[in-house]
Amino acid sequence: MQKSSILKEVIAVVPAAGSGIRYGPGTRKPFLSLNGKPLIIWSLETLESVLSIAHIIPVLKKSDLTKGEKIFHQYGISKILRIVEGGKERQDSVLNALTGIKGKNSIVLIHDGARPFLTEDMIKRGLNELDGFDGVQAVP
Repeated sequence: MQKSSILKEVIAVVPAAGSGIRYGPGTRKPFLSLNGKPLIIWSLETLESVLSIAHIIPVLKKSDLTKGEKIFHQYGISKILRIVEGGKERQDSVLNALTGIKGKNSIVLIHDGARPFLTEDMIKRGLNELDGFDGVQAVP
């Protein structure tokens, strides 16, 4: 029997508008290369591959919106609903993404765009454990 929570629309929010100060001034962490691919693309490709995820909403610095759109297109990330401008703090960035979600009965998955080691299994386990809960945290 399939759990009822999986029948809701699943939307992934990927905050990646942080300052990245530990990497040095002016560093755009989501676009740093890891094995020849921008850091954020690793997570976006994983989210893209999960059939139950309907839409992805990346959150970027205002100055990175155009670059992000170009890179997401280049890597064929097709589930992007829209790219949202980040806020002053991480919670502001997430709120900016949540504000535009139309379906109030959606499941929202939030994953940091600078954490490239997200797996399909982590996502599926998290979604499967949601039934009866307001939220879960999936860890490796």
